[in-house]
Amino acid sequence: MVRSFTSLALFALAIVFTHPAAAERLKLSGSEIKQLLSDKTAYGYRGDTAYSVYFAPDGTMVEQEKDGKRRIGHWVAKQTEHCVTWQDDGAESCMALYRDRGQIIWVDPTTGAMNLAKLKSGKNLSTDLTQSADLSQ
Repeated sequence: MVRSFTSLALFALAIVFTHPAAAERLKLSGSEIKQLLSDKTAYGYRGDTAYSVYFAPDGTMVEQEKDGKRRIGHWVAKQTEHCVTWQDDGAESCMALYRDRGQIIWVDPTTGAMNLAKLKSGKNLSTDLTQSADLSQ
């Protein structure tokens, strides 16, 4: 019985780690994060709220939500994390960043919560994010 369970568990792990989707997800290093985000605008959803956020090369960032709300903050790429500090609360928040088939994925190391986004070059903040934040492709 134990032997059957062990074999089944190993088989399941093999499927998970050889699945094409798992193979395409790449965790980024700090230098890769900096290169990927610098002078780009990310479009995505946080819960049901569409947003865009611009990452300036000097570490400044500006976020705009669909309702027009704007926040200013600072971003930095650390060894294996993307860290942000918003002016309104001053608390630093760090997440792992992955690239997967044209999307980027922020993953909270504590909760495992994921936030998907797409990137475009330059500063392209928009209050109409319905097309920009289409992550279905």
